[in-house]
Amino acid sequence: MIRNATLLICDQVRMEINGKLFIIGMYTGNIAVADNEETRGTFQFIFSADCKIDEIPRSMVFEVILPGEEPNRSVANIVPPPPDETHTSWMVRHAVVAINQVLRPGKIVARVIADGQETEVAAPWIVAAPVDVIAALNAGPAAMAGPSASEPPS
Repeated sequence: MIRNATLLICDQVRMEINGKLFIIGMYTGNIAVADNEETRGTFQFIFSADCKIDEIPRSMVFEVILPGEEPNRSVANIVPPPPDETHTSWMVRHAVVAINQVLRPGKIVARVIADGQETEVAAPWIVAAPVDVIAALNAGPAAMAGPSASEPPS
């Protein structure tokens, strides 16, 4: 049984030969769209799930559903660790890739299905935002701060 599961959402993931992940364009909160509907190229949903060492599932499916879209699913290859009395837990990281998704305001649903048992995973929302707010977010913190106290008002 899965004890804990988390989710990261980003634009790109690159995996090195040693298994290290480089996460590019990670979302830190809700995802803003300028209109009620916006198409984006690629999203990567990186799940992390853990369980007790003696409860490693035989099958795991990772699923993400964007508002108004069909589920994006990916099946994980389960590789149990060799017997070792010092390990008490087991963890898996798995990515689900979604290409050319239409983003609409609403809740992103994410879950891990291990041996048929579903575990809901906390995920952000997609929210509609005015175009000027999105432009300011894309421009960075300096653009959102406004004029400094040393500048005369215009």
